[in-house]
Amino acid sequence: MKLLMMTDLHLVAPGAEMAGVDPRVGVELCLADMQRWHGDAALCVIAGDLTDRGEVDAYRWLADRLTAFTLPVQLMMGNHDDREAMAAALPQVERDANGFLQSMRETEEGVLLFLDTYKGPTSEGAFCELRRAWLAERLESVRGRPVWIFMHHPPFPIGHTFMDRIRLDETDALALGQLLSAHDNIRHIFTGHVHRAVQTIWHGIPATCLPGTSHIMAMKRRTHGLAYPTGRPMYGIVLIEGERTTVHFETVPEEPAGQPELAAP
Repeated sequence: MKLLMMTDLHLVAPGAEMAGVDPRVGVELCLADMQRWHGDAALCVIAGDLTDRGEVDAYRWLADRLTAFTLPVQLMMGNHDDREAMAAALPQVERDANGFLQSMRETEEGVLLFLDTYKGPTSEGAFCELRRAWLAERLESVRGRPVWIFMHHPPFPIGHTFMDRIRLDETDALALGQLLSAHDNIRHIFTGHVHRAVQTIWHGIPATCLPGTSHIMAMKRRTHGLAYPTGRPMYGIVLIEGERTTVHFETVPEEPAGQPELAAP
């Protein structure tokens, strides 16, 4: 099974800019590249911060753009999103019984769980008791089957001073870790939020953070809050086969259609 993943689009209303750039450009490049080379993917996950300011017009632009995208899409929310505006413009987004944008998708390889870590109005994430109860019920129902978890905020520190201040709430992260540790079928955790390509192991579970399509958070001494445009955006390609989960970070060329094909080495 092949999954695609992009995150942190930070879209603004058409005609506006975010930090001096049009974030739609990176989104367009990624979607076009995915469509051209990965039409065999089972799903494209867009893991939160779809917009920068929660504007309805930004969500509407994404909704219109996705009508021409032929792959199935799973939309998630992040700290820059707005639940009501997102639901209004993107009615395909699923809610749980408590109104959180959480869902479960079953596949031939196993189960995909999509979590809502929005806390607002703050950049920090939350995963409260109600959301953990929803997750606990789903995990109990799929015991023995492989599970992959997707969430916007990482529940673990990544060693980046600025981003570690605004990860998942520490108390919620501790409770989530205890919950996941009680299950031996969690194969991988995927997150966005940090605007960097990061890999780690948390509670024995492999975890990957994907960079955003809009901007990168620099990893430099004394400048951990420094952000700069991506230039060439990146998305993830996740290959799942049996016991193996492989993650590729795909950098998108500025003109995907014009790149030469090289002979095999």
